[in-house]
Amino acid sequence: MATRRGMDAKLFVEMTENTFQEVTTVRNVTLTTEDAEADATARGNLGWRVMIQTLRTLSVEVETIWDVESAPLMKLVKAHRDRTPVRVRVLDAANGAGVEFVAVVTVVRRQEPLEEVVTATLTLKPAPVPTVPQWLGLPD
Repeated sequence: MATRRGMDAKLFVEMTENTFQEVTTVRNVTLTTEDAEADATARGNLGWRVMIQTLRTLSVEVETIWDVESAPLMKLVKAHRDRTPVRVRVLDAANGAGVEFVAVVTVVRRQEPLEEVVTATLTLKPAPVPTVPQWLGLPD
């Protein structure tokens, strides 16, 4: 069994074409993929409700320490400010499995608790571009 530790997971941001840099200030990342569903129940299902998968959703929530000197973090913040897409990789290890996609940053929420460090929570979702999110490093 190839168990992965969360501390080994990586979030990469494309800084220049095909050059990715890790966001090293990340604390937690939640990668969520979900399919919407449509009810395909018919009388022939013998009393069982059946569903078919329809549109797919991808969302990445990133909790990070706020650091204005972190170039990849600031690239994400600027992408939100300027409403521009940015390519990211969300992997379970440096060369591990995960998703690569062109993202829009839909939320930047900065937390400034009195007795803690300043953090931020960002939400990334697929941008309307010709390429769709790609899974990397998964067995066939």
